[in-house]
Formats: sequence, C-alpha cells, structure tokens
Amino acid sequence: MSAITLRKALGVLAKSSSFSVTTVTHRQKDEFDQLKEQLFVKQEIETELQRYLDVAKPGEIIFLCGSSGDGKSEILTRCQSDPRYQRRFSFHLDATHSFAPRQSAIDALNDLFTNHHQQSSPLLIGINTGMLANFAREGAECHLAIRSAIDSFLSAQQDESRPYRKDNCSFFDFEHYPKFQFNENKNYSSFIKALLD
Repeated sequence: MSAITLRKALGVLAKSSSFSVTTVTHRQKDEFDQLKEQLFVKQEIETELQRYLDVAKPGEIIFLCGSSGDGKSEILTRCQSDPRYQRRFSFHLDATHSFAPRQSAIDALNDLFTNHHQQSSPLLIGINTGMLANFAREGAECHLAIRSAIDSFLSAQQDESRPYRKDNCSFFDFEHYPKFQFNENKNYSSFIKALLD
C-alpha cells in the first residue's frame, strides 16, 4: 500500500466519504479500499445474517433494515461477493433508490416484489426503517401480505427474538444489535473490543 496522509485516511471513515456507502463496482481497487478493508469490523448482525442465509428457503424475503450509515450496504455487498450467496440469492442493495427518472422508490419496490415468487431465489434487501414504514403505508394492494408483515415487524416489541419472522419475511434490524451494552456494573462494547484487537 502506498503512503496515505492521516487526513486522507480519516476521510475514508467520514459519512460523506464515497467509501461510506458500498456499492457493487467494477473499478480497480486502490489503497483506500485496502484501508477500508483493514478497518472493517464484522458485526454480530452480519454473523447472524450469514448463518440465516445458509438455511434460507426459496421465495423468502429477507430485510436488512436500520438507519442511514449503519452498514447495510457494506454487509450486503460482502454477502453478494461471497460465492456461497452469489447465485443463490437475489440482492437489492438500497431500497431508497429507483431505477428510472419517473419511478419512485415505492414503485421500484412494488416492481421488485411483483417479480419475486415463492419458487424464486430468496430476496435480500437493504432498506432504511423509514422506507420500510413508507412501503407498509403506500405499497401496492397486491403486496398486502408483505405490507402486513412489515407492519407487524414495526409494531413488535424490541425484545422479540432475532430475526423477526412473519410469513415468508424475515427482518434483521440494526436496532436489535447494539454496538454498546450498559448495565449497573460496567459498560461493554464487543464492537470496540474487536476494533482494538
């Protein structure tokens, strides 16, 4: 790896960095990609998601949901590049985007779900929780079962088992995988511990 200034290295970590959201790309990897890979800490949610993907059934819809910048696209891109999942799953990395100038994100999700069938490959979707709520409210009537599963997930108590499952939909939510744990005796973060090791 060639020399990188501290300012440039820290810039890779910034939310505004082009490296903050990972997408499928065919560009040549450079030293910033190598740095990002070195700094990457695998989270519990990724481990549990991969364990679940190993037994996922045809027709399932698996939502990886959370807030902006929490690592959904990074995890999904890593899964998509893993030979175990490449041909076995359909991926939709960012459900906040559409594919045409006059198409809304809700329209794009409607199309995605219309083309997904019970016998098709499991579908893995990265989606912000707000967009999930929008789809539950505004999605097409023909997707009422999916909208109902989303509503059920959004209404569930936080202590529900992980992942939350309803019909053929499973939800992995970053909210259920805290990076910090607090109790009366100590503060603990397995995420920070892994970063420092």
